[in-house]
Amino acid sequence: CIPGHVIKESMLLMLGIHREGKLWTPYYLLTILVNLLVFTAQYMLVTSLPLYVLNIGGDNATSGLIMGIFTVSALVFRPIFGMMLDIKGRKSVLIIGGILFFTGTLLQGFFKSIPMLLVFRFVQGIGFSANSTATGTIISDLVPSARLSEGMGYFGISTTLATAIGPIIGIQLLNQSGPLPFFMSASCILLISLGISLFLKYENAPGKKIVNRSGMENGRMKKIGIFSKALLSVASVVFFVAIAYASVLTILPLYAGSLGFVNTGLFYTVYAAGILITRIFTGKLADKIGIKPILLPAMVLMSISLILLSFASTQLILLITGLLFGLGFGTVQPLLITMILNHCSPEKRGAANAVFFFAMDIGIAVGSILWGYMSQWFGFFIVYVGSATCITIASILYEINEKNKSKAGLLSQDTK
Repeated sequence: CIPGHVIKESMLLMLGIHREGKLWTPYYLLTILVNLLVFTAQYMLVTSLPLYVLNIGGDNATSGLIMGIFTVSALVFRPIFGMMLDIKGRKSVLIIGGILFFTGTLLQGFFKSIPMLLVFRFVQGIGFSANSTATGTIISDLVPSARLSEGMGYFGISTTLATAIGPIIGIQLLNQSGPLPFFMSASCILLISLGISLFLKYENAPGKKIVNRSGMENGRMKKIGIFSKALLSVASVVFFVAIAYASVLTILPLYAGSLGFVNTGLFYTVYAAGILITRIFTGKLADKIGIKPILLPAMVLMSISLILLSFASTQLILLITGLLFGLGFGTVQPLLITMILNHCSPEKRGAANAVFFFAMDIGIAVGSILWGYMSQWFGFFIVYVGSATCITIASILYEINEKNKSKAGLLSQDTK
């Protein structure tokens, strides 16, 4: 069902890449490194904390609440940091986020109390929202507009690598060394990322002209507010994708444990490999042929993987679903970020990134809490069937959005 021109362009990009504008600058690489370290610590925490909560007397629902409070705090503060990025500058928000995330993680190591864990997760959420919104905005400033999907895709590889190594490091440390070494290690990683952030001298120059693929300045072509109908319609797609993603991010360790699979980190390694495969060429492909021919097949693949996951009975099936989900999600996420950025003028990219992460945060928060209770009451089968349904809803919303744009005569550069 993949169009022939998509296959043709994919082969051309694998054989030879047409480059427009300089991408691999020192600041681009430093920002990627900061993101890698932050997300490594994040994935150490997000995949190990559900197990830690069970060890200190919690249950599945409590684990979902612990993970949900993180994203609740993040989504509350995203709009604030989004405005700060565009008014006060990128680096200050990046440093604030690094300090808060480090502090919340460090303090977790000294308390074995669920109420205190909730408090520190809330603080971590504030820090993570500032840090991730800042790095995403810096990257969108640095990447040439003609290579936006490509640049965001490569940037996403740092998150992919973190997905591969974070869960393995976290679960091994927690199981073999105990809670304190686990939290101390995550804190050290965050401290290193904070140190690197101090050397990041980049700031987006006011009034900087960023040119898109059509050769027009984004600001002249289309000035859309961050709360416009067009932007919020894309955010609704992100929201339902994030609800489904939460079932893999926060519930999978509990599901795998219930099946008797001890090494959950292997799932995330295979999942990360799937993402890495897509990030190598799908961004460049989207810059050439548009988003829609790539996005919808990737959403179908995500739905299939989640349905298959609901029937997982062996570790091999679990790993296959991890690869398929990684291929799907690894394609969908950077394309949705590009869609968000394409709806805003350059001077509003900080706020636009905040809208994207706000939709992701609230979706993950809803999903973490919802799937935590659903797994407790109805079992994991319902969780993953429900997650596949959310991806279907996201696909429908995307199609409605595209049809509305066509009717209004506002076809943008993100589709062909």
